[in-house]
Amino acid sequence: MTATPNAIPIRQRNVDMVDFSSNEEVSLIKQTIDEFVEQEIEPLETEHDDLLQPDFRRLGEDGQQKPEAVELMDEIRRKSGETGIYGMHMPEDVGGLGLNTTEVAQIEQHIYTHGMGLNRYMFEFSPGPHPSLLHLNDDMKDEYLKPFVAGETSGCLCITEQG
Repeated sequence: MTATPNAIPIRQRNVDMVDFSSNEEVSLIKQTIDEFVEQEIEPLETEHDDLLQPDFRRLGEDGQQKPEAVELMDEIRRKSGETGIYGMHMPEDVGGLGLNTTEVAQIEQHIYTHGMGLNRYMFEFSPGPHPSLLHLNDDMKDEYLKPFVAGETSGCLCITEQG
């Protein structure tokens, strides 16, 4: 093994490392999530356990989500929007919390510490408000994006292939 000329041993490098600890805002959001799960989600999961556990019970004979399962997901989306959780990853000027990627990842990880039940519908990135919608004009942002960030409306992701 040959040494690289002028190489500085790793232990001697002055390198700034990324700090992944939660800041005060993220800690407060985590507390809000814990309260939301306890007050809103757990009672619904207990009441509708026969529909939600195991997961396949929420599907009808046709493979589609049963209407009552969809209503539970919609209820969580609306309530989390009212709390400010649903579109938290979006900028403040459209109703989000303006969090950066690290903060969102910390919060999303915290959401899943509560399991894979209805809590996964309190924050959605793909079918929820996506940053690509920030390119809408102001009128369209008011009509579509802001209600989306607030959890008042929902969306879906559709991908097709040519041919």
